Amino acid sequence: MKSELSITQRLISLIIYLVILIIISGVVTGVWIPTEGGKSIWFYIALGFFFFTHLTSPYFVTPKDSLVNSLTSALLLATVNLTSINSLGNELNIFRWVSFWVSILVAICALISIILFSINLSERPGLSAISKLTYTISDHVGRGQIMFSPLVLISIIGFYQSEIIQQLWLLFLWSILLFLEPFDLLLNIYGNIRELIKPKSKDIKVGVIQRIDEPGIIRVKLERSDQWNPEKVHIVHLPDSRQVEVLPLFIQLLNSDLIGTGYCHKDTSSKVSESTSGEVYCPDVSRNSQDVIKEMCGDGPSANLIGFVVENSDISRICFEVSTKIHLEEGWIIYVRQDKQIIYYQILNAQTKEESFSQNPRGTQIGFAEQLGILDPKKGFVRYGWLPVMNSPVFLPRTSTEIKLESTDSLGDFNLGFIPNSKIPVNARFSDMFEYHTAILGSTGTGKTELAFDIIRYATKQGFKIICVDFTGEYLPRLKDLDPKTLGLDEKQARELQKKLFDVETGEYAAGKEKIALYEFVESIRPAIQGQVNEFLDQEGFVLGVFSLDEIANTKATLRATELYLSTIFDWARKYRRKRRILLVLEEAHTIVPEANLFSFDKVETGAVIGRMAQIALQGRKYGIGLLLISQRTALVSKTLLSQCNTVLSFTMHDETGLNYLSTVFSSDHVKAIPNLKFLQGIAFGKALRSDRPIIFELIEDASKRKASETLNHPIGQQIVTSAQAIEGI
Repeated sequence: MKSELSITQRLISLIIYLVILIIISGVVTGVWIPTEGGKSIWFYIALGFFFFTHLTSPYFVTPKDSLVNSLTSALLLATVNLTSINSLGNELNIFRWVSFWVSILVAICALISIILFSINLSERPGLSAISKLTYTISDHVGRGQIMFSPLVLISIIGFYQSEIIQQLWLLFLWSILLFLEPFDLLLNIYGNIRELIKPKSKDIKVGVIQRIDEPGIIRVKLERSDQWNPEKVHIVHLPDSRQVEVLPLFIQLLNSDLIGTGYCHKDTSSKVSESTSGEVYCPDVSRNSQDVIKEMCGDGPSANLIGFVVENSDISRICFEVSTKIHLEEGWIIYVRQDKQIIYYQILNAQTKEESFSQNPRGTQIGFAEQLGILDPKKGFVRYGWLPVMNSPVFLPRTSTEIKLESTDSLGDFNLGFIPNSKIPVNARFSDMFEYHTAILGSTGTGKTELAFDIIRYATKQGFKIICVDFTGEYLPRLKDLDPKTLGLDEKQARELQKKLFDVETGEYAAGKEKIALYEFVESIRPAIQGQVNEFLDQEGFVLGVFSLDEIANTKATLRATELYLSTIFDWARKYRRKRRILLVLEEAHTIVPEANLFSFDKVETGAVIGRMAQIALQGRKYGIGLLLISQRTALVSKTLLSQCNTVLSFTMHDETGLNYLSTVFSSDHVKAIPNLKFLQGIAFGKALRSDRPIIFELIEDASKRKASETLNHPIGQQIVTSAQAIEGI
């Protein structure tokens, strides 16, 4: 089989043929470059023929090439002037018009073949048969050797009748040049001899270029699937003569062809010898794919290549096609390089999609990732103002990758946890968490209380006074190592408060006497409440105070007692103005500061507590009071209070009202991700966060914390805790 010549060899062959044509013309006809009418036709037709076969269509004839050949031939046949021919004029004229109509027929077949090629013919057998017929005619008859030979024959036979020897020599030499292509044959023989005597190369041809999706993605028609090895770096010889490294990604079927998709990296220094343009090779000595990926990562952390950016990406979110079988999950961090910048994204969603090949579409996975930004060691994640280039490679950092952040906060950074599947910390400036208030939201059993305990312990180390309003009974036993001080009414006071409130509610007419009695009782217990609060806040030994009312089962009494203590705390802070940093923790906040329109039967008591808490939220910063609000029922919490929390940490929740509220805090994509969060996973956003964008984080699971929580929630554990509290009371 004749081997294909390189572009350099084809140019050399073309130059030789041009020289030979001039020599033939000069030696045979006596005119080196013919210019005389019909006698010059054979020369210029031969000239155009060699240009076409060596530069435009050297190996095979496409329908477009057949169309050009046939139309050119028909135009020349229709316009050639045969009136000066002395003999055989009628015969040559008939031959001319027969050749003309053959050219027209070939042109029509080529045009039909081009039109039908763009149509899906799988369900139209009639058109499919026509397509094959017209393609066969245009391919076999539309070649330059056939289309241009009638013109050469007319020129030689018609215009060289008086020079029979010249005529015979021209016919003989044209036949040799046309059918033997002697100089192409010599170059092929020379190449074959070189192949025989040179050491055998072990570089394996694996396929040819099918298409290139700029920038970077290449599709290769493969000879065998096992040669498209993702562990080995392949080399492609591009049409511009460059040899480029290719990292194989995946294989798919297109009709009966195997198509491999790969990513082009850079020009290779280890070139494949004797390669052909358009072909892809697996070199004998190949670089490891991980070395190439490491180069592609640049200054980014060590990572795996998982895909490439596709259409519909924007500044805040990228879409990427998953090109590997590496396991991915929601919340995992990925990154893309833009020039020298590393831009981080977090996976929030994914969907299946068919890749838009005309035949045998490939099912693929498209991931969606929200931008986190550039990671600054001092600022954290800083928003990046542009989107990646199409087909940019997407990397998944290795789990072992560690990134440390430098704290610039006076109270240090509080570590919320880590980005899932990484050791990249998610930190918050503690002074901003404290001064601008924080809300922890989520369903029961998602990890929010454990996070609250960690925040409380951190605050105690920073010299805070922490007051927890807790009606769950968890804080005292779980934080007993901090030697908490119990705040609240004694049993007698609690019962009396319930009674006075009941009297007001059931009293006749306006219940004037009952209200006076309630007022006098409240004023009588106020000094005791002030004494408790003053003792806790003034003394150095106490760091944690827990306000709970186990003896009260009445909602109104609970709210009234809470308001009394909150007012006293706020009055102390206002009097001593930042003498202490006070962190006020509201556990199950929906029972303490509920949404007013949902609890209209407690409107007075609810309004008093919410009013006091709103005052603390708005003015607490200048007096040294911060809020930590915790709730499992976001829909029932006062939105007046929630709106004052400038940092929101949300764990899993499913209620629509709560998710609707969070849509004012997070993006719509983040809100959609909230119901899918795993145990101990949350989304953080706000002023304190070391990130300009919301970010999914994961708490570190602590077996001792889990055991303590399970023990407390188990009936036997509750009995043990109750007994211990009773003994302490004795």
